[in-house]
Amino acid sequence: MKKSAFILICVCVTACNKDKEIKDLLNGPTSVDRIQGCYEAMETDDLSYVPLLLKNSRIQLITTNIRFKGTSVYQADMYSLSKLLKVSPPHPVNRIVDSVNVRFFFNYWEKFQKTHPRKR
Repeated sequence: MKKSAFILICVCVTACNKDKEIKDLLNGPTSVDRIQGCYEAMETDDLSYVPLLLKNSRIQLITTNIRFKGTSVYQADMYSLSKLLKVSPPHPVNRIVDSVNVRFFFNYWEKFQKTHPRKR
């Protein structure tokens, strides 16, 4: 019984640390941090990251880091939003910020919050 309680506590602490780490990356000072945060947020399927992704969605910074070479923060945000919200933007995503796609996700998120108030 004590072992299972200890394991449960360890899992909870690890999950909380991972959440903080992703939020710190999404608010990070560099494009590499933000792009890494986008990919990690996308893997969680947690909608609590959507507001942070929307906040960064107009940033066109492109990284030269070997892991994400040529990827812009905008691209990573659009891919993450597409996966988390399970909807595709109206225009193809490339390095250049497309305001139609950004507005699409802002509007979609507003409507989603109204119809799914508990999934924030």
